[in-house]
Formats: sequence, C-alpha cells, structure tokens
Amino acid sequence: MQICQWKHASLDDSKHRQESVLDHNDKFRLQIGGEFVKETKPEPVRPDARSSVTAVALDWECIEQRYKEWHKSVYVDQRTKTPTAQQARILEAVHLQTKLEYFLEQGLPLSADIADLKIRPMYRLAHGLPGSGKSQVLLWIRDYFEQVWGYKHGDEFVFVAGQNSMADNIGGVTMHSFFALPFKDRRGVTINSAVADKNWNAKLTRMNVLKFIFIDEIEAAGADLLGKAEEETRRHTRRADMYRYHSMPDGKVSDLPRAWGGVNVMFIGDWWQLHPTGGIAVMSNPFATGVLECSYAQPTMASLWRLHSNSGVENAAEYGLQEWADSEWVLQLSTNIRSGEDEWWNAVLEQCRQGELTQNNYDWMHGFAASTSIVNSTLKFWYAYRKDKVIFAFGICVKILTETV
Repeated sequence: MQICQWKHASLDDSKHRQESVLDHNDKFRLQIGGEFVKETKPEPVRPDARSSVTAVALDWECIEQRYKEWHKSVYVDQRTKTPTAQQARILEAVHLQTKLEYFLEQGLPLSADIADLKIRPMYRLAHGLPGSGKSQVLLWIRDYFEQVWGYKHGDEFVFVAGQNSMADNIGGVTMHSFFALPFKDRRGVTINSAVADKNWNAKLTRMNVLKFIFIDEIEAAGADLLGKAEEETRRHTRRADMYRYHSMPDGKVSDLPRAWGGVNVMFIGDWWQLHPTGGIAVMSNPFATGVLECSYAQPTMASLWRLHSNSGVENAAEYGLQEWADSEWVLQLSTNIRSGEDEWWNAVLEQCRQGELTQNNYDWMHGFAASTSIVNSTLKFWYAYRKDKVIFAFGICVKILTETV
C-alpha cells in the first residue's frame, strides 16, 4: 500500500520529476506529450573528448570530423588492432543507426547512406566462437560512443551481462544491477526483491536518455531474465514515439509500444556454451513446456527464434530479430583472432568444439604414439615456433620439412 501511494505521489509531481531528470543527467532532450522539447540551458563543450559532451552541443560537421578521426585510428592506424570484415559490419550498423536517429531528431535531410534505413530500433544478434573478437567489438563501440558522440556508459548506452565476471570483462554491469532485478543466492533466498518498486523513480531517471543496450554472453543470461529486463526497460525508458511505437500498414500508430521501449538492443554471445544455472537457455527448445509456461521467456524465445508469440505479457508488441542481410538473421564471427596464425591449434579447437577431434591430434596432445609420423603429419606446431628450423618434440630432434613463414 505504501509503495502504491508513493507511486501516485510521484506521478502527481511529474513536472518536478522531469525537471530533475534533466538536471540530474544534464541531457539535451525529453519527450513530453509526444513532442520534443530542447533544454534551454546550454551545455558547455569540454575539451576532453571522453567527457559527457552531448550531441546537442555539437553540429553535424563537428561530429563527422570526430568520426573521421575515430575511423582512422581504428581502421588505418597499423599500431592498433584492425577490425575484421565481420567486426566492421557490426561497427557500421551501430554508426548508421546512431547517425539516423541524430538526423531525425535534428530534422536534417537524410544522407545517402541512411536514406534507405527503416525508422525502427535495432534488434540484432551477433554470434561468435571463443576468440573471435566479440569483446573487442564492444571496446570499439564504447570508444566510438565516447569519442564521437560524447555518450556516457550507463546513460545513453550500457553494456550488461548475466554474471559479474562477464560484465567485468567488458567494463559493464550485471543485468540484475542495471535493471534492478531480484535474484536468488546460493541458499535459494530472493535478494533485492523490492528494488523494482522502491527505486521506481530512480529507474526513470537512469533510463530516460538510454539509446543502446548491448547484452554480452547472452547464452548465460537466460530467456526469463532477458524477458524481465525487457519489461523493465519498456516501462521506464522515454524514447521518442517514432522509436517507441511502430506505424501500422494503414498509417496509424500502434497503441502498443515496441519491446524494450524502442531502445536499440544488440545480443552478443556463443550458443555453444553451457546452459545458465536455473534459467531457460536461449539456445534450448523454444517449444519446451518450461518456455511456453513462462510469460517472460516465451516472447523472448519467440523473438530470437522468429516465432509467433502466444504470451500474455501486457503492453508489448511482437518483435523479432532483424536481418543483417537478405535472410541473414545472425551475424557469425568466424575468424579466430585469439590464437594468432596457428592454423593447427585453431583446427584442434574447432574439432573439439564440433566433437570431432581426430585420432592423430588426440595422440599428439597426450604424448601417445600417433599413427602418422611427425614428419609426415599435418601438425603445424605452435605459433611461437613457426620460424624455427629445428625443434624438440617427445625428446627427439625433429627437422621441420615444410617451408617457414
């Protein structure tokens, strides 16, 4: 009862809350009654490129110049890592989506590279094997938002993961923390169960300017947890109507908001990993009884597997993964970057992943006598020794007959 009274009091004081949101986040736009209102207080441009400089303080020429400098440092500078073609597709998709939204909000004529894009929030999945550079892509995206747009992590964009260690690897936060979701400890006791109601106003403040959500290690999150995060985002974000609602074929605007409240969402992960403990794995059977009986998991699974949703989740329009290209619903990062140029070791990892480890490779790794002699085998040895003329293996001196790199 006290929580309900508190909510009503907050709603009655909505004008004061909207002003405090602008004050707290120091951002440039707020949707009021379906229209955009610019903040009257100008924000000074700080010299530090990583400081929270909002896009309203920069005209497009300034933003474009920053993008060119960032693009050069990432794609041209040979002293740093360079994106693969698959990684570049992710970076380009994020850039074009951000650029499109800026042009629409500023009322600028669309340039050729974004003229054919649909006005809708991003909802995509990037999948990759271990070592394919998924975490590196997120590092580039973070640098892009901060250097080019002056966005701040936790405000305009956020990196989240299902577990602490996973979130720490990408410099993000856990889903339970950001979305204020309850969880069970090792004793089975529910922790933080009242946060969703007590911090209701704090969520409005934190998610008011949220534009992008990147969920890493999606396989460890669970479909039910993703469904709860979607609901919290939809309830507390304040995206523009053009993103929050979709237009019907007859030109009318839908009464139901889009999933995730119109925020851009990208999933990144590897579906060949272990299932989440106590959760419903997104790579499991979408028609399983546990999925169909869970109001949170069912629409999430339907969206990822592109199925019709029969869930009774209130106030959510149906949604599904978007194509990267024609009939390409998942972008596969297939290049193993972590293992360098060691073709043999990469082949061994892939064989283990597929459950098809050859007898020769098994024997070599365990020190057993292999059916094929070491001289005639396809063994490439370790990357560190690729230029050596002679190496020692199994206590004998072996000459490498193949050409050195």
